[in-house]
Amino acid sequence: MQLLTAARASRPPCPALTALTVFLMLLACGAASAQADDAVAETPGSEGPVALSDPLRVVEVDDDEAFDSSDAPMTADERKDEYWYLIVGAANVWPRLEESSAEIDRDINGLFRPLLPRWNEPTMFADWRAWGKLWDVHLGIGRSLTDKWSVFTTVGGIAGTVRTRNDYFPLGIPAEVYTKFERKVWFVSAGVDYYPWGKASLDGATKGNHWITKRLFASRPYLEAGAGYVNIYTVGQVKVSVPLLDDIAKVKHAEYYDVFYLSPRIGLDVPLTDRTTLALMGGYLFFLQHPDEFSSQSYYILFKHRL
Repeated sequence: MQLLTAARASRPPCPALTALTVFLMLLACGAASAQADDAVAETPGSEGPVALSDPLRVVEVDDDEAFDSSDAPMTADERKDEYWYLIVGAANVWPRLEESSAEIDRDINGLFRPLLPRWNEPTMFADWRAWGKLWDVHLGIGRSLTDKWSVFTTVGGIAGTVRTRNDYFPLGIPAEVYTKFERKVWFVSAGVDYYPWGKASLDGATKGNHWITKRLFASRPYLEAGAGYVNIYTVGQVKVSVPLLDDIAKVKHAEYYDVFYLSPRIGLDVPLTDRTTLALMGGYLFFLQHPDEFSSQSYYILFKHRL
């Protein structure tokens, strides 16, 4: 029995059985390969059968596609925060005017007060300042960069003339003293705004039932830093007239100034409509030249209209 078993084991295999075995093995390998190809094809971003059949293949990427993928387009919110806006308004300024007031007191009041006991001091720009009559006109354009940052530039100016006429009777002779102070100012400035809690907008405003309270709740404070150049022309004139002789004395003095300033400010934006905002702001102008004359508190009422 053992010899018979050994003899059967040592016989060569049947050719038909061998061929069938090889065929089944190849069929199984083919089925496994097809399943693997299907799994790769279902994987996102895969190359399908190419990845298995040609793993060393180099996939070419178009330069424009590579650039587009690295420079993704802005979102709707990002585009919403980038826009131009127009600036229109005025500023009430309170310059110190110490130099000009000292000159007038020395050269005019100091001269006429001893000669005319009833001397009335002439009205000056310092009086206009105390009455709140000094206003600058502002016109400019700004650019919103993000929800928290904006930049702007403005131009503007102010011009005015203060005249005073008084009649006196020195030694019984009628005399008229006429004083005129003239000032013309124009400026150009630029600066940056920072909104710590974002910019004022009516979009999504839900607080407040009344239209006023709704806008007040949608308001946002901001900080501003500005710098500017100012050109100033001043004229002071005094004339003394008597009947028949007209002007018996006349003095005129003019000066030009080119000065620069730095200005920190704080403000509040109140949205009036989807495109128009009211800006209320206060600050101080620190002039680098003649600070005793021109340095000033300043209060602004501006309108910003989105273009």
